[in-house]
Amino acid sequence: MANRPKNRLRPNKNRTTARPVPTWDTAVRALFSQQEVAGMLGVRGDFDLGSYRFVRRHARLILRSVTPSSSDPAVSQLGIRLMPPPPSVPWNADKRAVFASWIASGCPERPSRIEPPPAGLERFLSLSRDLTGFDDLDATVAARHLRAALDSKHAESINSMLATPRASGASDSLPAAHPDACRYLILLWYASAEFDPNGFVARGSTGVPWENDYREGLVWRSCMAHPMGYSLEGYRHWENAPEADGLFSGLGVDPDV
Repeated sequence: MANRPKNRLRPNKNRTTARPVPTWDTAVRALFSQQEVAGMLGVRGDFDLGSYRFVRRHARLILRSVTPSSSDPAVSQLGIRLMPPPPSVPWNADKRAVFASWIASGCPERPSRIEPPPAGLERFLSLSRDLTGFDDLDATVAARHLRAALDSKHAESINSMLATPRASGASDSLPAAHPDACRYLILLWYASAEFDPNGFVARGSTGVPWENDYREGLVWRSCMAHPMGYSLEGYRHWENAPEADGLFSGLGVDPDV
């Protein structure tokens, strides 16, 4: 009896590499430019494409608004002009596929496997509180800033400050030792951007359509104003003077809460 060849696993040519599930933080928020967010708020004050809650609630309506109809490619499946309106470029098939996949996955806000915080985050938060004057800094934003700082030209100075034992509130001696690094961190926190020696944005979110990190800048809280082109409080809220509890200030008062 002839020996039969052993079964061997053969590569499946039709198998595709599993793609990560798109989330609001990693993929969907970037689909809406700052211009589009601001433009829709101007047309309808409650139509906030920069809000996770709003986009999640109206996800299927938005998908139909950006999907061409079979009869007229310039018209959406809702029977209206394809969104987004000019001068923005209509979504291509790849963008629509990302958004549809997000809907099918349950509209997750952030990845299920959270990236571990960088080493030294608590020390960085303590240092940042002293440099900025704010005691309630967001740890998620701090982790993002710390990663950027350790990838900057000030990394050596920042590591030195983090390694130096210091009591909370002992920030007076820091600028003398590391003035450029301290100035860099203050600007990073207040503007959510990095600047070159001429004062122009070198890296960061300011002016970049697919990022909205500028909303996290402490400058808005300092002057009791809402970030440009963004607010949770609806169209024309700026006609009201800010109140002590944060209402009409854009400081995070969410009408859905």
